[in-house]
Amino acid sequence: MALQSPYSADNQKLHDLVEELADQLCPAVDGQFDFSVKVSSHDESIDKLQMLVNLVLDSASRAVQELRGTKDYTENIIRSMIDMLLVVAPDGNIVTANEATCKLLGYRHQELIGHPASMLFCEEDISGAIRPQEAMLHKPGLPSCLAGEGSSGNVETTLRAKSGEEISVLLSDSTMLDGHGQFGGVVCIARDTTESRRLQAERERFNRVIQQSLNEIYIFDSETLHFVDVNYGARKNLGYSMAELREMTPLSLKPEFTAELFAELVKPLRSRTVQKIQFDTIHQRKNGSQYPVEVHLQLTDDHSPMFVAIILDIAERKAAETLLVEAKAVAESASAAKSDFLANMSHEIRTPMTAILGFAENMLDVEQSDSERLNCVHTIRRNGEYLLCLINDILDLSKIEAGEMVAECRDCHPCRVIAEVASLMRVPAAAKGLLLNIEYTGAIPETIPSDSTRLRQILINLIGNAIKFTETGTIRLVTSLVGSDDKPYLQFDVIDTGRGLTESQANKLFQPFMQADTSTTRKFGGTGLGLTISKRFAELLGGDVVISETELGVGSTFRATVATCRLDGMRMLDDPLSATTVPDAPVSVAQESQSDLQGFRILLVEDNRTNQALIVGMLKKVGADVSVEENGRLALDRVLASMQRTSGGHSQPPFDLILMDMQMPVMDGYKATGALRKEGYTGPIIALTANAMQGDGEECLQAGCDDYATKPIDRKKLIELIRRNAQLCPSQHGTISTGRC
Repeated sequence: MALQSPYSADNQKLHDLVEELADQLCPAVDGQFDFSVKVSSHDESIDKLQMLVNLVLDSASRAVQELRGTKDYTENIIRSMIDMLLVVAPDGNIVTANEATCKLLGYRHQELIGHPASMLFCEEDISGAIRPQEAMLHKPGLPSCLAGEGSSGNVETTLRAKSGEEISVLLSDSTMLDGHGQFGGVVCIARDTTESRRLQAERERFNRVIQQSLNEIYIFDSETLHFVDVNYGARKNLGYSMAELREMTPLSLKPEFTAELFAELVKPLRSRTVQKIQFDTIHQRKNGSQYPVEVHLQLTDDHSPMFVAIILDIAERKAAETLLVEAKAVAESASAAKSDFLANMSHEIRTPMTAILGFAENMLDVEQSDSERLNCVHTIRRNGEYLLCLINDILDLSKIEAGEMVAECRDCHPCRVIAEVASLMRVPAAAKGLLLNIEYTGAIPETIPSDSTRLRQILINLIGNAIKFTETGTIRLVTSLVGSDDKPYLQFDVIDTGRGLTESQANKLFQPFMQADTSTTRKFGGTGLGLTISKRFAELLGGDVVISETELGVGSTFRATVATCRLDGMRMLDDPLSATTVPDAPVSVAQESQSDLQGFRILLVEDNRTNQALIVGMLKKVGADVSVEENGRLALDRVLASMQRTSGGHSQPPFDLILMDMQMPVMDGYKATGALRKEGYTGPIIALTANAMQGDGEECLQAGCDDYATKPIDRKKLIELIRRNAQLCPSQHGTISTGRC
């Protein structure tokens, strides 16, 4: 701007010129320096003053511009900071807060400026009645510098967001001083550590998992191979401390590894042709013991690569694999044995069946004499009984394997059982020209608590086996009392002069379906189950069956033991041989009266025509009146009709007894029996079942039957069963008592 002064440049007017100059300088008071002062004057002093003022204005303008640039620069820095920035005045209020602070805490800028900084910390508000320095000094948890105590380094603390959420931060603060050296406020810089804390917690958790893992984890230098870190699972298994392991390499744990072998092993990893290699090896513990391991080895990709090995202890897996191999061998052996058994059984079953079918066909020959036909009958019966023995052996083993065989321990007379077995087995022994001698060593108890049926079967099997494999000489059964007073046993030694056994034959002899030689089945017959069954029976009786002695070509001694109870107060037989007699044989059917069931009405429910004819013929020979139905439905209808006629005053009575086959078409015996009992039939029902497994008889009784008989039918036993069940209450129409009362 240019001013035209009306005054001359004389000293009297200097005062007025200065006042005019001062008026022109008024904009500078507001910080505006972008103008110049010009006063028209002919006075040299005024010109000099004007020049001086303009120099001052120019210098001030440059200073203001620099200051403005610095302020913008500083504001840009504060605005672009990723960390929080707070400036707190001496009165405790916020004077500056950057965008990072607003974003993290959820406040708008105007909600922070001029408000107390204490609202951001997770403590109670500061009272405004106390000077800020003193208030903050009494504020627990606030940074120490807020109380004017200087600066603090990084401090872990918690800020409260506008939403109430607590945010973990790393806080650094410092005190500002004013121009007089007095407390001028606090500058706080904070960094959100929520994510870093989460990541740190995850890393720590991961490290704990690694350290506590039962798998062994090793990190070792790729050049020196020295261990850098080894987890707790590995240290515990090896028995070394971390300090000891840092002086060791993987070669220290692998006895079979050399440096050259290891270098060759990891060459693909070093060349980066593979990412991981896997192999099995052996680790050696500090105590010298060794264990098999599976190694998974990798090489890290960082600038200082490390080998990372994850080791699996595979001792249990190796043991399991060994067991599987052994189990497979056993299974294959068992499969082969069963194949041999089936082949042998095919031969054994077909042999008597050939005789049965062949001699049955011969009986149809009209040119056969009566004596020849009688011989055919005896042959058929003999082979049928042998066939039944084969089936019984198979069923016995099935029951034992299923755990369904139980011992019925009652008073058992050992000497009587031995006498019965001797009487029975002397017949086949004499047929081969062999002697069967019974001997006792010392006194034995008169009775023991045991299962006489199972004991008898054990002795028959052992003596029968000895007879089978002995061509000349003597079979001896030697009985003695052995064991201690607390655990006494009866011991039975069956001694033969037969073929004897090799060690290999003896080792497999008690396995099911196994025989000393597969050719013995064809030469001597049998299932290969007798010794197995005898051993299991002896175990049921608290003892065992073993081969006591054997010598090839000389003979064998098979020893059976059964447990007794304590012998205190028990009668002992000093001369068992003379004190034992064989009980009288049961009365045969031929001696029974053919009119034992005279007039007794029986309903036979059986679907098989051959069995119908057989059973009807048996019963009619002893005087029974037999009717037949071929399934449960027809039998149910007939019995109910008979009951209605009887209740209606007709003379025809209901049946005195029902023989009920349990497996039939249309309606089986179980359902038919249940229906009869439900309709009020109280007469005796005897089940006929071809099932001879444990529990089958009980199932028949549960269905409502009074008793049961197993097929094939034994004539004597069936007639005795009928007579026993017929004597439940007095008869109303015959000499035999009938049914339920």
